[in-house]
Amino acid sequence: MMSGIRIRQVGREGTRLLPPLEGRKRMTKRACVSFGFFGLMLLLSPNGLVPQGQIIPHNKVLGVVASFSHSEFVGTDKIRLDFRARITVNADGRVRYRWVRSDGGMGSPEEINFTAAGSMVVNTSWTMGVAHSGDAVWEAVRILYPNELESNKARCTVPATDFKIVGVLNSVSPNSWKGPCPATVQATSQIVATGKGTAQYRWIRSDGGKTQPRDLVFEGPGTKTVTTSWKLSNLQADVTERRWIAVEVLYPNHILPSTMGSLNLATAPIPGVAAFDLLCTEIARNPNAPIRLEVSLSGMGVDLGYDCFTPSYRTLQNWHKGK
Repeated sequence: MMSGIRIRQVGREGTRLLPPLEGRKRMTKRACVSFGFFGLMLLLSPNGLVPQGQIIPHNKVLGVVASFSHSEFVGTDKIRLDFRARITVNADGRVRYRWVRSDGGMGSPEEINFTAAGSMVVNTSWTMGVAHSGDAVWEAVRILYPNELESNKARCTVPATDFKIVGVLNSVSPNSWKGPCPATVQATSQIVATGKGTAQYRWIRSDGGKTQPRDLVFEGPGTKTVTTSWKLSNLQADVTERRWIAVEVLYPNHILPSTMGSLNLATAPIPGVAAFDLLCTEIARNPNAPIRLEVSLSGMGVDLGYDCFTPSYRTLQNWHKGK
């Protein structure tokens, strides 16, 4: 007498264990012999009896090896670490896995499909700030299906960076001027560094003017903003003029901005100047500037060549009227 016999159904997706036979039934000696050893093998799996209804995958991950492959600086203050892993299986089928990291981070589950037994390579990237330079980190692959398995830890040390200026963004306000002159504009520049250090820069202008070199201290990787003002003089009325102002980096590396248009991109290899248009509708006279006065005697235009300053101009004018 035998009861509760379970039979496996073998299909494309794997082996399914069918529910036990209901009730007690007599089985002849002939039936038992026919079932024999093959039946017993179907009832057993490598891990013992399989739960009712569970599909047993026909493929299996035999091994997974992770390794560090490449590092590259991206943007102005970040570094990207690239990792890869080779997954080997014994048959066709799907494999589900995820990446895990030394900082506790985990990637979302991913899947790959094998068409036959063999190996496939998967990749991932980890981007972090350059402030992690010198840190020891690792990534690994955790197999989730068809069987559980975890790779070795692919270790690497985050590369160190030298202190360097990698970006300059110049701007000016207002970027155009129309009105009475002289005019004053405000210039701003954002300077980006890769690490800790002291940079040196100066402002340069389209009229050839340059400021004295100035220091700029960075406590770490990031961006610093510097400003200056420029009062424009020696202008012509009703004539549009193109002017520009920018930062020139002197140390730790030399960055000379381009005057070919206003690029104004911090990521550009050569930053652009902050250019603006200037149209003076009226030019105010400097009260302390000398003026030229012509005095007519007896109806004859005679230039006496007086160079007069404003405080004495009224006196001279009254003297001329009295004559």
